[in-house]
Amino acid sequence: MDPITILSYVVCGFLAALAGVVLVGYLRYADQEIGIGYDLDSIAAVAVGGAVLGGGRGRVSGTVAGVLLMAVLLISCFCWVLRWSTGSWYGDLSSWRGVRRARASRRCGL
Repeated sequence: MDPITILSYVVCGFLAALAGVVLVGYLRYADQEIGIGYDLDSIAAVAVGGAVLGGGRGRVSGTVAGVLLMAVLLISCFCWVLRWSTGSWYGDLSSWRGVRRARASRRCGL
């Protein structure tokens, strides 16, 4: 193997270990199944960023753009599910006061 390939494996392993330590520190919980499904998120972010999964070429800027887009989509979907599960959509649609409150909350970024 050439030194560039070995160095890339070493850097990737180090960053994966660092990400694991940061995640355990954030959750204050360690389990071997915490990261299940994160691999598909990273593959989707790279694909959205424009890299061809069948052996093509990609750019770092495209990958960063894909990660940012996936993060925005994840956060917006989470906020929608949270509002739907708490019943605030029904309260917003049931009265004029709810509609005004929804408009005010949109202006405030809530």
